[in-house]
Amino acid sequence: ILVSSLGALWLNCAICLFVNFCDLFARLGSKPSLESLDLRLFPPPHFLRPGDAVEFYGPSGCGKTEILLHLTSNCILPETWRGAELGGRGVGMILVDTDFQFSMLRLFQVLESRIIDAMEQRKAGIERPKEPRAACCASDASTPSGNADLKTEPSRPELGTCKMCETQRTTSDGTSVSDRTELLNVNRKSCLCDDVQMGKQTGRKRTRTGQIISCNGECSKRIKEQVGSGDPADGGDCFEMPTADQIEAFIKTCLNRFYLVRAGGGSDQLVVTLHSLESLIANRPDVGVLMLENVGAFYWTDRMSGSVASVQEANQRRAVAVIKRLIGEYQLVLLTTKPALIQRGQRSYFRTDEDCVTPTTRSNPSHSDYEHHEFMCSAWNKLITHRFVMKRHEHVVHAHRQISTQSHFTALRTLPTPGYLCRFAITNKGVVHQ
Repeated sequence: ILVSSLGALWLNCAICLFVNFCDLFARLGSKPSLESLDLRLFPPPHFLRPGDAVEFYGPSGCGKTEILLHLTSNCILPETWRGAELGGRGVGMILVDTDFQFSMLRLFQVLESRIIDAMEQRKAGIERPKEPRAACCASDASTPSGNADLKTEPSRPELGTCKMCETQRTTSDGTSVSDRTELLNVNRKSCLCDDVQMGKQTGRKRTRTGQIISCNGECSKRIKEQVGSGDPADGGDCFEMPTADQIEAFIKTCLNRFYLVRAGGGSDQLVVTLHSLESLIANRPDVGVLMLENVGAFYWTDRMSGSVASVQEANQRRAVAVIKRLIGEYQLVLLTTKPALIQRGQRSYFRTDEDCVTPTTRSNPSHSDYEHHEFMCSAWNKLITHRFVMKRHEHVVHAHRQISTQSHFTALRTLPTPGYLCRFAITNKGVVHQ
């Protein structure tokens, strides 16, 4: 009896493990690809793959946090919304904040600016002025020469003719332009299709420019859905800018893919926090990115607390082991920032000549100016697959008898293949590639 009970227990355990592994593989296979997360930072063939670890290294003020905000918005935003291209991937992500410097208000500002810009571009693309066509219905065809005497009075609109056609006819017969403008300002949704106005399926759709295309009687259903939901079709010509409340609700929906975890107190607390993330990642199959803000936040605190170098390196090794297991088993991508705590041979941005106030940085700076000094353990250096050394450049602008200083930022890739330089600017809307 004991043997049979143990055999049944082992069988149940094996079945449970098999079901869990099948569920895990199904979840991992449903994650969106991150190859097009940012093609300026990660051009092919060096795009991101599951298991990669990306490090952004540089001194304070070089744009490391802004790059993380930019990549965060690329992750949690969808690809399209209301027909506008947002360029997101719709991927869940976890951000571990070690120095309590991450600003949710700044992330909200970047998301809002990006959505508004995409909507304005969508609206500008739809409302591009085009030349109106003089005849948009079959009944507007030229009259034969033999029946020219029949045109003695304005022809009344036929059955199934939209208001745009009626407007064009009355204008050609001498109606004032103000009447035409008044008729053209009617609800755009009523001028989309003859099927909607006449209550029958004629199979004709009229666009805003007067073009007639086949609609197969589906415009009525589509317009009713637009009126009821307030969300226009992605490919429709009737585009309306979303309200501030709709944009705020959409941003909150996107933030459901974002998880912020605070980890402070020391490197040992960071290790405990990383261990606790496994349950969250296992229960959220949409999570594909793990971000670590300021991996060297506890370097000096560990040194000042009296910890010897061996103890400090042991804590770093434990943290690296947890991160390596998480990104390996759950097919994640690690994005992290590392400050330049050790700097040697610092150079001033500006020249010392009295007659020249231009900066020393040039439009094509030398790669020797980008220095990387490692202070983490060797296990961390082996984990990193992509490394960018970032730098801030300032230049003086003379305009209207005033002198102002403008900044731009560069990121030099040193891993896996060195030599690629990416240039960008930081505005209120976030990172703007140049």
